[in-house]
Amino acid sequence: MTSRTPISRLVLSKVGPESPSFFSDFATSADRTAGDCLVLSEFDWMADIPNKSFEDCALFLDSVAGWIVPPLRTAKQLFEQSLFVPTGLSELDSALHGGLRAGHLVEIVGRAGLGKSQLCLTISAKLIQQQKRGVIYLDSERKFSRERFKEILSVVGDDGVVEDDAQRCVPIRADHMNAREFLATIKQLETVIVEQNIGLVVVDSIAAIARAEDVSIAERQSSLAKIATELKQLAETFNIPVLVTNQVTSLGSVFGSGTTGGGITAPALGNTWHHVINVRLLLTAESEGTQIRTVKITKSPDANDSSAQYSIGPGGVVSYKQLTALKEWADILSGMSADELGSL
Repeated sequence: MTSRTPISRLVLSKVGPESPSFFSDFATSADRTAGDCLVLSEFDWMADIPNKSFEDCALFLDSVAGWIVPPLRTAKQLFEQSLFVPTGLSELDSALHGGLRAGHLVEIVGRAGLGKSQLCLTISAKLIQQQKRGVIYLDSERKFSRERFKEILSVVGDDGVVEDDAQRCVPIRADHMNAREFLATIKQLETVIVEQNIGLVVVDSIAAIARAEDVSIAERQSSLAKIATELKQLAETFNIPVLVTNQVTSLGSVFGSGTTGGGITAPALGNTWHHVINVRLLLTAESEGTQIRTVKITKSPDANDSSAQYSIGPGGVVSYKQLTALKEWADILSGMSADELGSL
């Protein structure tokens, strides 16, 4: 639980539905969060609930503080906690000095069909398998598939823990939400992040949320700015990366539609959004139908413009260079005799 959790919900979760009147009196005294409660002194509470003594109020405040305090960690544990989430593409991770940096708002942008959602699923799987932390997956286009996620986990992981690992991903349907509803949802994520040891938040896609309402561009930009502020606050407060997907749009338009046509395109959502994100990863392909795609770092505070080729397979997004090497090795092995194989 966090300081923004309503006190009534906090008491219910910690004490239970049959909570003693001692706690329920405090919980129902006003519409307050846990943080609001801790701002008030024992004397403030005595004035608010006349039948409570100073000792009662002190006990209540101590209980609330104990409920929301993060678990104790040693300096060694904090030091060892990874500052990066790997993407699974070694060239990209090397250019980013380890992967997606904690505290950053990272955008994956590209036209439809290039694997934005597949890259999100791959990164989520890497985090879960390597760090045993959870993922919140906000799905605004109904792209998330539990079966596909389990397939990615099973290709490179231990079959015995696939089900457990898959449960570490918390999908939240957002395809029915407008910008205001989505903003309210983000503000309620703190509790889930703390309780389920979340290491990554994914929004797939932010452009779909921006287009959800038929309002003016100025109103959309205002809503988008508020959403961006909340996402960056989550990233910085909990020291985790927030990963969002974006679409491309024809030049002259601000909000994209995931166009697959020709012409000159640019990332959707305009310059305001461009200045908010910390890192932008652009997905491209030389031609329609090709299995070889490219991801390029076009914005980063600490990485040069670098690119990596990738393909999409049963295990999600994989490095094309690595895939080529494996295929060459497989061809060599297939041409060897049983004796030659036995001598390896």
